[in-house]
Amino acid sequence: MFPRLPREIAQLISALTLMTGICLMTSTSSLIEGCALIGVSVWIMLISESVLLGKVQTEMIGALQELSAKREREVEELLYFLRHSKICSSPLESIESASRFIMNLPHPGMILGPALGIICANEKFTSILGRPEGSLDGKPVHVINDNVVMSRVGELVNEPQHENESAHSLRYVYKHADGSNVFGSLHVIKMVDGCFFMMFHPDKDSIVSQAEIEEMLGS
Repeated sequence: MFPRLPREIAQLISALTLMTGICLMTSTSSLIEGCALIGVSVWIMLISESVLLGKVQTEMIGALQELSAKREREVEELLYFLRHSKICSSPLESIESASRFIMNLPHPGMILGPALGIICANEKFTSILGRPEGSLDGKPVHVINDNVVMSRVGELVNEPQHENESAHSLRYVYKHADGSNVFGSLHVIKMVDGCFFMMFHPDKDSIVSQAEIEEMLGS
């Protein structure tokens, strides 16, 4: 195997071999030896340049691979940034972004599917109903509702004067795990694909009650 000599050393050896070959051809009768040395000189240069080009090619391939990997990381970071920005700016445009939003919301809330199944409910919501976190995910919504109230409210919000509204606010009641009623205010926002973004504020967590407001107004 040809030794990996520095290019300058290989050029020096090639030049000396070439000069020796020329001298033998012009100053002596050793024509064959001179031609052989000239051939060796050319061979040394070709092998040296070939080794150098191979090294350069290897380094270029490595640099290109590193650049490609860096570009992939940058594209992934950009896509993540754009996706995160879209989720932050329009959290209700998809079920995925709305679910993330509701789980980080500091108020009781849930995402309700078009078939009246609970897609996800945050810890605040399950807590006020006395249920473990995540226990309502995938469950039908009637398990936490009074059937009579749910049916009547459904009729009211689907009346002509309300059915085209994109959001509703109303008084509501949910059933606690122990069977008691949890009264409060319910805010509903219509989402994509027939889903609903729902926030519930129980009366017991209100800083000021309606009775206290009325008392203030009457004083």
